[in-house]
Amino acid sequence: MEPPPTERLRRLLRQAVAAREQRMVAEAATQLSQATRHALDALIDLPAQIADADQIPLFPVRSELSSVKDDAGSVKVETVLEEIAKLRQLRALELPETLFRAAPPKLVTHYRQRAGSEPPRELRRHPPEIRYTLLAALCWQREREITDNLIELLIRIAHRVGVRAEAKVGEELLRFARKVVGKARILYKLAKAAKEQPEGTVKNVIYPAVGEETLEELIQEVEMVNQHERQVKVVTRASYSHHYRRIVPALLEVLSFQSNNDRHRPVIEALALLYKYRDRKTTVFPLHERVPLDGVVNDDWRELVEDEVQAGAINRISYEWCVLTTLREKVRSKEIWAKGAHRYCNPDEDLPQDFDLRREEYYMALNQPREAEAFVGKVRAKMEAVLTALDTDLPTNAQVKIVT
Repeated sequence: MEPPPTERLRRLLRQAVAAREQRMVAEAATQLSQATRHALDALIDLPAQIADADQIPLFPVRSELSSVKDDAGSVKVETVLEEIAKLRQLRALELPETLFRAAPPKLVTHYRQRAGSEPPRELRRHPPEIRYTLLAALCWQREREITDNLIELLIRIAHRVGVRAEAKVGEELLRFARKVVGKARILYKLAKAAKEQPEGTVKNVIYPAVGEETLEELIQEVEMVNQHERQVKVVTRASYSHHYRRIVPALLEVLSFQSNNDRHRPVIEALALLYKYRDRKTTVFPLHERVPLDGVVNDDWRELVEDEVQAGAINRISYEWCVLTTLREKVRSKEIWAKGAHRYCNPDEDLPQDFDLRREEYYMALNQPREAEAFVGKVRAKMEAVLTALDTDLPTNAQVKIVT
């Protein structure tokens, strides 16, 4: 057998790819319902008064598709609400979940980029099958991206509130530390005055040496240090309740969190509980309600989660914050995933569909052991070797300068 020449082989491959692409476009368009097609056309339609006008408008008119293509802004409540509105708009298209699942991701991204770069008038000129496929690819990917963005915003909010509370309490503590200067000298004067007149009263002996105001400031500083962790939690709870708490119900309505491990079931139950009471104004959960604590609330927060007024009740604001911080940790490690997301999708989808059948082959291709202990031991040995080399080289390394 004689193989075809290189140029002919390339031509045959291009023809095969083009035929496959045409078939994929036809299959994608076939999966779209008539209502979905009308909704996709509405994304690139301009208002009737603009479309019928003979003159070009003074200011550019944005189509619905333009707002869908906009990226998320900074971490703000308004940003979250805008992203939620976009996600609801895309979900209203009712695109099939498996629309492009069998298609090559790079090809879907190529279609999405075409739809994103072409103006609405150019998209309207395409044949129906191509137009619907381009718009569907853009909306299909954007729906997953916006879901990821909302989860990312939730993660950043859970981190940001805690960091700002830590900084705020730290500034307050530093203010007291700077206010009372020369503590060693004050202690010396205090001890000397008490020793010289051990039988005297505080008002006549201590206050002239140190001063009542200085003693009060010392007491406040020591109390601030002792209650630092609790104060951080109190400020965190206050910051969350006064600003970011109002977006949690909206997020729980559009994000569906799930887990493949029963070990993390308490977090899923806690999210369902928050969703159940999202519209109620009570400060605590009813006593008859089962509130999961283990695996959701850290021991450090138990004191604030348990309501101070009503014995046995669970404070909703403190509990909500604990759920969000725990959810942040679980989502980042993919122990909990979100339906309809791309980055935070079901971790089982990251594996080949035949992984269980060809497990040994895949482990050999990755050059990794199947036993967890062997894998951890290999990583630990590598880290120990690198740290030992750093420890040995650092004191004599001419490139390193240690400054105090």
